[in-house]
Amino acid sequence: MWYCVDLIVCTGQTSTLISSCSAGAAGKRKPVWTAGRRIDPNTESTFVWKVSLSNGTVIQQPMVYTHWSPGQPSFGDGVQSCMAIGTGSGYAWDDIRCTQNFCSLCEIDL
Repeated sequence: MWYCVDLIVCTGQTSTLISSCSAGAAGKRKPVWTAGRRIDPNTESTFVWKVSLSNGTVIQQPMVYTHWSPGQPSFGDGVQSCMAIGTGSGYAWDDIRCTQNFCSLCEIDL
């Protein structure tokens, strides 16, 4: 069994990365989680990549490449602090409540 250690950091187009993500209800694909997070989840702050190092340290990397859906990120209801890749609109990004149940894109060293 595989466990996700590091969520994916998007540095370019992502359409080929999510094609193998498990389907949701009735075969409809769900968005997928990435390592994108707000610097401060309680405010409408900037998004960064939050990456866990092997020693447990979490570092923040700036987002050089972005692919947000129109009108995103929106910080809807003041709680959307995590970033997911949508399955429509050219796999554009959306800020979403962090408690949603989506699959994840993981990076592993082989």
